Amino acid sequence: MNFLGIKFKKIEYIVPALVLVLVLVGFVALTIATASPFTGEELTFGEIMANLDFSIVGLQAIFFVIGVAIMLVLMFVDYRIYSKIWFLVLLVGLALLGLVAVFGSALGGTKGWIYIGSFTVQPSEIVKLAMILVCAKFLAESPLEKFTDVLPAVGVFVAIIAVLLYQMDIGTTIVYVVAFVGMAFLAGMKLRHMGIFAGAALAFGVFAWFVLLGPKQQSRIINFFNRTGDSDAFLQLNHSIAAIGSGGFAGKGLFSVGALSQLDYVPVLETDFIFVAIAESFGFVGCFILLVIYAVLIFRLFLIARRTEDRFGAIIIYGIMFMLMFHVFENIGMTIGIMPITGIPLPFISKGGTSMITNMAAIGLVLSVCYHAPDKERESTL
Repeated sequence: MNFLGIKFKKIEYIVPALVLVLVLVGFVALTIATASPFTGEELTFGEIMANLDFSIVGLQAIFFVIGVAIMLVLMFVDYRIYSKIWFLVLLVGLALLGLVAVFGSALGGTKGWIYIGSFTVQPSEIVKLAMILVCAKFLAESPLEKFTDVLPAVGVFVAIIAVLLYQMDIGTTIVYVVAFVGMAFLAGMKLRHMGIFAGAALAFGVFAWFVLLGPKQQSRIINFFNRTGDSDAFLQLNHSIAAIGSGGFAGKGLFSVGALSQLDYVPVLETDFIFVAIAESFGFVGCFILLVIYAVLIFRLFLIARRTEDRFGAIIIYGIMFMLMFHVFENIGMTIGIMPITGIPLPFISKGGTSMITNMAAIGLVLSVCYHAPDKERESTL
């Protein structure tokens, strides 16, 4: 059915529906994280509402609406145009990172933020999509049989990573690495070629440890392996695990009395440690349901990529899939101690305008591939 030229049968509905559920979970989690501690004496609706602060949730809702608008625009723009203007996409991406190098401010030891009035923007979040688009173009147009076939994509990737490392943005750099390696592997890059680059990356990692990394970045890695002491990272992890464990099987419920997530027990709760608020309030059951939603989203992206006959479009979706998957794994992993503590947000849930808009734009690219790419006979995949 067509209306105003819109091909409704070509629109992917499941992915944005899953995203909407995650965003709503995020609104609830942010309300919990920013609420004043409850004493148990709040008996009326007015007294309960007096303890709640909706300013951050309201701002996040505005970013979500902006993200939806961007998602819809990108859906109707044929994604194949990015393959033709790849140089412009790369130039804009490097220019954004260059602005950070010149005008950026450091937060948490990372010079990756630009202040625009009272707001902060993290260009490295946005440039992830530029990296995926440009690298997908080179991976899609190459047979990836010879070592020289992979060099153009690797060259683009290394150029972007070099700027990120200059900004000491280690956490975001890892996201780039995982997204690139994942999309390159599924695009058909030979394991022997990946082994060569892995060896080069290991050698560079040793160099970076002794020359590039600052004390703050080194301490995060050291504290990950050394779980003793009284460092900030160690205390953060202990408090995070204690708060998650206090949720038990079914959770304490919304706005429970004495909730650790409302007593400044866990730092940056509305961003890096938002999973703690969810785990304490909804327990193992709530966490399991959340992980199932993420798993269905990732699996849906994989199915869409497999169904897409256009190689460029499929690789774009693979890159976005790995980007989101690692964000979830790293963010939740650092709250329970299986990953180092980094400033990686939980997709669609953590507070952050740049993150929300970037992730919604990523979904817009997925929808664009679904809408514009020639595909196999459309059938139910879930």
